[in-house]
Amino acid sequence: MYYTAENEWIEYNGHNAFVGICKIKLSGTNGIQNVTFCDVLSSLEQGAVIAIFHYSRSSVEVYMPVDGKIVEVNKKLLDNPSLIARSDLESTWIVKISPNAPYKREGLLQLHQYKALKKKSQGTIHG
Repeated sequence: MYYTAENEWIEYNGHNAFVGICKIKLSGTNGIQNVTFCDVLSSLEQGAVIAIFHYSRSSVEVYMPVDGKIVEVNKKLLDNPSLIARSDLESTWIVKISPNAPYKREGLLQLHQYKALKKKSQGTIHG
């Protein structure tokens, strides 16, 4: 599993990968009302918004961790978007993507690098 500085995670599975967000990205938020996904038929660049979780007074954007194309969205989140906040990191994915370069890891962080970055910028990391 790899991470981004913006608190997304990516788990490669052959030529595809699952993308989700770390719980720290949701800290201080409650009452997720809905989720919207971007156009799943488009090729997207790293950093593009792929989903937005909406709250009563704010929202959390999820970004594409690498260049690629969304091939599937987690439809369970459409019915119950709060699952993203309650489920563990490994089991709650937001989208399945087909990365343009499935074996390239440039710009992604390993767990120890991610934890060090979060500890340096925010004190401690909570998962």
